[in-house]
Amino acid sequence: MLSYDMDAHGENPLYVHLCACIRNDIEAGAIAPHEKLPSKRALARNLDVAVVTVEAAYAQLIAEGYLYAEPRRGYFACELQHANDDAPDAADEDATSPLPSHDRAPARRSGAAPAGRPPISQAEARRAAARSWTRADAPKREAAPRTARSRFDLSPEAVSSEAFPFALWTKMLRDTLALEPKETLIGAGDPRGEERLRRAIADHLRRTRGFCVDPDCIVVGAGSQVLFALVAQLFGRPARVAVENPCSAGVPGVYEAHGLSVRRIPLDEHGMDIDALRACGCTLAHVGPSHQFPTGIAMPVSRRYELLAWAGESPDRYIVEDDFDSECRLAGKPLPTLASIDGSGRVIYANTFSKTLGPGFRIAYLVLPRALRDAFADRLGFYSCTVSAIEQIALARFMERGDFERFVNRTKTRCRAVRDALVDAIEKTPAAQRIAFENADAGLHLIMRIEAKSPERPAKKPAAHAGWQRPSACGGAVRKAAEPESEPERDDDAKKRLEGALVRSLARQDVRVAALSSFGAAAAGLRADEETAEPGRIACRLVVGFAALSETQARAAAEALWRGIAPFI
Repeated sequence: MLSYDMDAHGENPLYVHLCACIRNDIEAGAIAPHEKLPSKRALARNLDVAVVTVEAAYAQLIAEGYLYAEPRRGYFACELQHANDDAPDAADEDATSPLPSHDRAPARRSGAAPAGRPPISQAEARRAAARSWTRADAPKREAAPRTARSRFDLSPEAVSSEAFPFALWTKMLRDTLALEPKETLIGAGDPRGEERLRRAIADHLRRTRGFCVDPDCIVVGAGSQVLFALVAQLFGRPARVAVENPCSAGVPGVYEAHGLSVRRIPLDEHGMDIDALRACGCTLAHVGPSHQFPTGIAMPVSRRYELLAWAGESPDRYIVEDDFDSECRLAGKPLPTLASIDGSGRVIYANTFSKTLGPGFRIAYLVLPRALRDAFADRLGFYSCTVSAIEQIALARFMERGDFERFVNRTKTRCRAVRDALVDAIEKTPAAQRIAFENADAGLHLIMRIEAKSPERPAKKPAAHAGWQRPSACGGAVRKAAEPESEPERDDDAKKRLEGALVRSLARQDVRVAALSSFGAAAAGLRADEETAEPGRIACRLVVGFAALSETQARAAAEALWRGIAPFI
């Protein structure tokens, strides 16, 4: 039986203290992999706490990937794969040049498969990851035009203008203009951003994420894409960057626009496929471990250690942790950051206020590893900060007073109620038996899975009309037979067409949503759905945001969703 000193919780809630105690025991090996934990009631009796305290701690540890539950059996510890202890430490690297050396011979790649997963051949992994992304490969976004105003905006980037604290923000701006030194407001300022805001961000990360940050390692910029562009310039050509497939087109687009070679790496149920990542030869990996966009996958701690182990295999490798929506997790506490468990300085942490406060609020930040801080100052220190000092100091005031955290908590409470109203209303429509919801607790959007009727496939074109071969020896051009399209490729094309038709049908009902395939899912070859869908049906997915709705609007939106989906089921 587990025994902990529950009186030592300090200012933390009891469930947070219990969660930390169990987490430490799992990481230290005191709780063995797959060892069964006490039942909620048994542990509550032993620790003299409420059952709800143990229940909340177990739920948080499941979300973080430290525990898993089996129906009618109980709770068990996950097997963690820690980063390679023999990996080079950041402190041992060349202090004068911590960035990747492109002239250095590539490090030997480990062929070992992660624990609990069958190995795949290098050829299979290379086929999965070798395709380079270019702007021409960007999937067409199946969504209503941005200029069109929809009655029900369920796009993942939509926010509620009614919920933003305009009066309070006006006060922050007014106080900033009235009370701050004029030299601070109109001066050039620090290229990394105002020190006051960087300290407020560091304090926020420490309190809410347990992530201790040096304010001198923080860089503030006008949105995530501006900062990703700085990362691209910091590493420079011919660096290769691995991005998740699917992902927002803006992520690979920024890197490709700055001359970096981009590889799209497929996802599995735990996030980026590490075998495919190893095979692609990239030195930079851009991932969203706490809330992958758009799938909502939360990377468990075992996969996080695998990712850190990949980075530790070569001094050239770094990870960009894109943590854009993790603060709005609707169940439990926000998951710990990947950077907070990185002991070798391999993670560049990125977050933005654009998701919590609104897309028009163009303030984001990076937390650089110490090894990159000086290199950033040397190479890119000539840039001026892209956010005005007035906005930075106003935001610092907003955070120092606790108003930002209160706003986030209100947003989570409101969006949780809206999400519940939307899901409950959809489940009462005749479409309910063909609809399921995935990753609904991960952030401010969810994935709606629809088992739609499969359209009849068009007849194959005769091979003689498939294409042209080079001129023959007798001078004429001869026709060639095209390579036959594989079954999975035809399924992907059918799913993409069907999801696009669903989006257009919903647009006619004044509902704006996005198709998952518009973010590149079909290219990743994620086809496990077809094994569970009924014969004659295709599992389609829509990305559905709910942050812009009220509870009343959510119920009305469910009716509109039903009308748009009905012809397909």
